[in-house]
Amino acid sequence: MKKAHQLEPYGSAIPETEMTKIDPAHQSHLYGMQTLPYYAPKPVITIHRKIVQVPSFKPIGTLAIDLTTEVIDDICRNLYDPGLEELYLLTEDGTIVYGPDERKRGKRLNEAWVREALAGGQTRGHQSYKEEGHSGIYVYERLTDNGMNWTLIKRIPDKLLQAGTRQVTAVNTFVLGCSLIVAAAAAIFVSFWITSPLKKLTGYVNRIQSGELETDIRLTREDEIGILARRFRLMMETINNLVLREYRLELASKTNQLKALQAQVQPHFIYNALQSIGTAALQSGARDVYHLVMLLGK
Repeated sequence: MKKAHQLEPYGSAIPETEMTKIDPAHQSHLYGMQTLPYYAPKPVITIHRKIVQVPSFKPIGTLAIDLTTEVIDDICRNLYDPGLEELYLLTEDGTIVYGPDERKRGKRLNEAWVREALAGGQTRGHQSYKEEGHSGIYVYERLTDNGMNWTLIKRIPDKLLQAGTRQVTAVNTFVLGCSLIVAAAAAIFVSFWITSPLKKLTGYVNRIQSGELETDIRLTREDEIGILARRFRLMMETINNLVLREYRLELASKTNQLKALQAQVQPHFIYNALQSIGTAALQSGARDVYHLVMLLGK
């Protein structure tokens, strides 16, 4: 609704160097116009605009428009988490345009952190705060367009900041735990993959050591252990061939020794037999036979 300049004024006057002034949230009323229909009071923001005479630009009046705060509320609700954070839209003197508590809108917020934020000359920034029972940081940004000199402040408690840290820590711990499990599983697999063929090869060696020289070493791997197994099998084949050849040579030597002994035993046996025959002939009185047998023995 529009209000002429002769109506009941609200708020401070528009500065001479400005064309526009915005009053913070307040309850609407009839502004001295008794002929208007009654409307229930609601939170509104009043925008004052000078009416000037052209071309002299002499002020001849003021146009004031009440705007409900619903649009500001909808925008501000999307800027913070109402259950965990606080968002304030303040004028230059600390009056609350928007805040988490609707009952305090239009009232001045006189807190130490508010004075610190409003007193700074920076357009945006952040500071830490500490109050009884809680602490955290607040970020702020000044809104200075079209005669508006407001400050948007968002307070973030430490527990919310630490919640993100705890979440990151939990994720890192989970990832680290999974990495350790995967590393342990990989180590066990690699260990089994390496030690299993070595145990098999050790078993073959023990069997060969116990005398089973014909043991067939069966390891079909293509890695270094497989190469070692094939080389060991070739070595055992060579050893078996050498042992077999040595055994054959030893057997031939023993055979020759036996034949030599047989060759030595047979003449001695014949001589003894002839001597026995000669002795029998001598005892029988056949001296001629005895001499013939002795000559044959010699």
